[in-house]
Amino acid sequence: MASQRVSLTHSVGGTYNGHGRCDSAGGHGQGSVGDVCLPTDEKQYTVVSPEAYLRCAEERVLDAQRLHEAGRYGAAHYVAGVAVECVLRAYWGRRNPGKFYAGHALRRLCNEAPFFDYLPNTDETQVAARAALGVVEARWLNSHRFRDEVGLRRWLQEDVGLDPRVGKAKALRYSSEQIVEAAVEIIVHGRQSWRRQPHGLG
Repeated sequence: MASQRVSLTHSVGGTYNGHGRCDSAGGHGQGSVGDVCLPTDEKQYTVVSPEAYLRCAEERVLDAQRLHEAGRYGAAHYVAGVAVECVLRAYWGRRNPGKFYAGHALRRLCNEAPFFDYLPNTDETQVAARAALGVVEARWLNSHRFRDEVGLRRWLQEDVGLDPRVGKAKALRYSSEQIVEAAVEIIVHGRQSWRRQPHGLG
């Protein structure tokens, strides 16, 4: 999965023109630097193109793998979840062009995308993808970016209820391995199904 440039635009006072640029509108002046449109008032918010979200998902899942391999299990947890959130936002953005999704609840975002409708409608794919999302959803919160490894380990033990056969010393490493592998599964399905139409639409 090759690293590529991410394109950003702002949806208020400018519209995404499909070429990584903003066209100003409504009398709001905007400057641009590269692919980023600069807002001129506080009401504007960033809208990332679906393709950029997909590229970012691929980059973040590679980051999560490297963090896990380096023993940075807490960071690997958080970044793996961000990768999944990015691929779900990519699919949501295809159905809602020019809009911004403000929440971080993975299951709701997945249902509203609707991500699974774009994947091959086979038992093997659907079961594997849904199971992978369940693993990530159980282990990830956006607020994990504020948790150190001690806090994350405690949260995993108290809220997730890890397999009791996994000792406390290895709990974080085990959970990191699980969430990173699940994130890879979801991002691979998301990339492979990007050009598909959802079920029932041809």
